[in-house]
Amino acid sequence: MTRNFKSLTLMAGLAATLIAAPAVAAVSTVNANYKANYMGMSATGRISVSAMGGNKYKSTLSVSNALGFTSQVTVFDEAHGTLRPLSSTDSNKFMGKKSDVKANYDWNGGVARWDGDDLSAEKKGPARMQAGDMDALLLNLAIVRDFAEGRPLTYRMLENGKASILRFTPAGKETVTIGGKTVTATKLVGSGTKSLTVWAAPGYSVPVKIVKAIDMGKLTLTLSSVN
Repeated sequence: MTRNFKSLTLMAGLAATLIAAPAVAAVSTVNANYKANYMGMSATGRISVSAMGGNKYKSTLSVSNALGFTSQVTVFDEAHGTLRPLSSTDSNKFMGKKSDVKANYDWNGGVARWDGDDLSAEKKGPARMQAGDMDALLLNLAIVRDFAEGRPLTYRMLENGKASILRFTPAGKETVTIGGKTVTATKLVGSGTKSLTVWAAPGYSVPVKIVKAIDMGKLTLTLSSVN
């Protein structure tokens, strides 16, 4: 009886430990609409995440106005709680000039390569990869998810043949109005070679606001609706 009681106590303790252990949230599929400012003019924006099956997902960010559009599409999977880019396409059109860059992330070979007519040989890579590497679009999702789970907000981002280290630091709270509802969001300011600030709020798997430096100015996105 004593041995049985000890076994039951041990099993109960183990179960309690498993329940109390922090779990990585599953990838959330989402369609989010944003009010945007692109190249100094108002624009419409959208971020979506959809399941492709077999632990693969597709994330899309698109912004457009009368001057042009920018679109990023990343196919990714999840490995050991980390979002991993597999391939991406970055398309931009501004005042009639268009550019397209495609990236391939070979996790088995450990290298990433880029292809585009306007890219120099240096920007095409290959670049050596490390566990945890991100691309620019996937970074937006990872920051929100990691902040909610209390994980470190330091990332190695691969872009155009090279890697950049980005660290995000909480910089106070602000209110953001989403479809008439006011939510309190934490401002997360990035440091490194890229200027990026993301606002994260409880209950949202995408940023409620993004401010990002781009080649010809600044891109601002503020969440207006999500489903």
